Amino acid sequence: MRFSLWAWLGDDSKSSWEWFGSNDPYYGVLSGDEYRKGNLSDERIKNFFSSGAAHVDHVARTVEAHFGGLRTKNCLDFGCGVGRLVIPFAGRFEYVTGVDVAPSMVREAQLNCEKFGVRNVDFVSSLRDVREQFDLVHSYIVLQHIPVSQGFTEMDAMVEKARPGGICFFHFTIGRNAGVVRKMGTFFRKNFKPIHYFLNLVEGKQANEAYMQSTEYSLNKFIARLFGKRIREFWIESENHGGRYSVSVTFRVPEIY
Repeated sequence: MRFSLWAWLGDDSKSSWEWFGSNDPYYGVLSGDEYRKGNLSDERIKNFFSSGAAHVDHVARTVEAHFGGLRTKNCLDFGCGVGRLVIPFAGRFEYVTGVDVAPSMVREAQLNCEKFGVRNVDFVSSLRDVREQFDLVHSYIVLQHIPVSQGFTEMDAMVEKARPGGICFFHFTIGRNAGVVRKMGTFFRKNFKPIHYFLNLVEGKQANEAYMQSTEYSLNKFIARLFGKRIREFWIESENHGGRYSVSVTFRVPEIY
């Protein structure tokens, strides 16, 4: 067997999410120990999907309060995972498209749609596979797991998928409360797999558990990109998850560019 240096260096977010989809899909979506495969129960699965419904309700209220309501023909959810959000979105829209790079996540999402009796959802693996435009283009707790340059490219593509007058809701991290030593540890863990595997064992995880990348975006650069698309009105909300700071930015795409 030929040794490949690249198998030990760097992080491939696509293969990482396929690992989580195949081995620990609910933890891959909400990284709390209660959602580990070995810790799941009917009550925890119920809480998992209830949290998705609560988020969708929040998105609807935000759009109503700041943009005067939402058309409900169709919705796109980028990074749909196991369907935590596409299922409640399906109750509000005529049809929903879920996008996820991991086939294993999509398979679990399809099973969950069947379980909940949801039939107005389809799934694709890439925005390149999406031809139509949408009333709502949405992504939550996903972009933080994508390299920044790729994430900005994906956000640009998502804006193009919103029909004129449609709404976009994007969530991404902008910083964290961490010292130099911790940041250096994150750098080596991300870029040198043996260190990551060793630290997995120290933390009581499977040695080969995939690295869950967490990137930080510049809010200023994102707003500048919106201005470049003639988008001037947006609503920003902030969140703090254990010292990781993030924002959700909601905006309406102009009727005419």
